Amino acid sequence: PDYFIWLSELCGAGSALPKKIYEAFGGNIRKAYEADFDEYVSMGFSENDAQLLCDKDFTRANSIIDYCAENRVGLLCFGSDYYPQKLYETKTPPPVLYYKGHIERLRGGAYITAVGSRKCSEEAYEAGYSFSYKLSCAGISIISGLATGIDTACTSGALDAGGFAVGVLGSGINILYPFENSALFARMFRSGLVITEFSPYTEPKSVNFPIRNRIMAAMGDAVLVVEAGNKSGALITADFAAELGKRIFAIPGSVTNPLCFGSNRLIRDGATAVIDASDIISEFEYCYPSVVSVRSSRRRTSDIKAGYISRRRRGKSAASPEKSEIKRRK
Repeated sequence: PDYFIWLSELCGAGSALPKKIYEAFGGNIRKAYEADFDEYVSMGFSENDAQLLCDKDFTRANSIIDYCAENRVGLLCFGSDYYPQKLYETKTPPPVLYYKGHIERLRGGAYITAVGSRKCSEEAYEAGYSFSYKLSCAGISIISGLATGIDTACTSGALDAGGFAVGVLGSGINILYPFENSALFARMFRSGLVITEFSPYTEPKSVNFPIRNRIMAAMGDAVLVVEAGNKSGALITADFAAELGKRIFAIPGSVTNPLCFGSNRLIRDGATAVIDASDIISEFEYCYPSVVSVRSSRRRTSDIKAGYISRRRRGKSAASPEKSEIKRRK
């Protein structure tokens, strides 16, 4: 993975150049690293790109490799067994994904990306939890950004149901953000999967999150918008998904609630309104008959409610991730 890390750090997150390089050199990134300016230009790369690729400094890549080895951080590169094919098929797939958790569960299956407001209403939080719980019981895995609010509700619902959840970060794998989700991060490392294209110690700058959202949109088979205002990262994710031809589901909300303006607008513009997880499960069951089952999702509502109440009461009481593995953002 060392040459992939060199390429990733050189081009930056969200760049289309790594995939072009990978395909131009037949998947041989070392050969791409060893090429010179004239060879890059002769292969059709612009002079600016060729000049960029002539930076052969490996210092940063070596430092990242050492960190990952010392802290048991996994690496996925183009061509790796578990690298998401749906992500590679986009224009800007990251050449490297850093991860912690159960990578072996990433292969195959049905996935839905759940998004929504950080400062959500209590009703939306409960809806997100309930939907994800039921979806997980049916065999659908949940992807989120591990933010507060709806992301937390949906991820918790999936894990409480014994399902699989994937968290996509807008920071380095060792930067816990938001810190109030420390208990959720600990659960994800044990039972789910946390991934990021940003190298260790990358701070969670605001510019990173729209870049991160394209990964969430690409990895899911569809997007579920639980609650979103007019200006929201959830809408950015939905837009990315729509560009990729993916289905957008949205839970309708009050027309007088500003937190619902964005999600209601999605419905007006063609997103599918859903009022229960079964609305989604029935469609996924048709596409994934061997994986998704409506019958498996039919658990008593009281069980879901009890899990939700218990989760909200516990709040932040669970243990935080080990300090050796996670850096708290100051």
